[in-house]
Amino acid sequence: MSLSPEDLIKVELRMGRRGDGYDEVSVDDRLDAVVTAMRASQPYQQLLDPAGLAPAGRWRRGYDRAQVDALLGRLRDEAVHPS
Repeated sequence: MSLSPEDLIKVELRMGRRGDGYDEVSVDDRLDAVVTAMRASQPYQQLLDPAGLAPAGRWRRGYDRAQVDALLGRLRDEAVHPS
């Protein structure tokens, strides 16, 4: 089953180790942009590349990289192969 914009809003991302995650604001902003594009039926695939996400600062915790990467990967797969 494909993720809906409402599903994305409800996603709870866990925190990674200090200095080894994605910056929370960067990820939240990206997911907000994906939700906005999905609701407007606009393309959003270009937003699913984790390469542009800011890393958490050296002394800060951020969202777990593996979980964020898996979520973006699932969205990429669903965009290519919608159910």
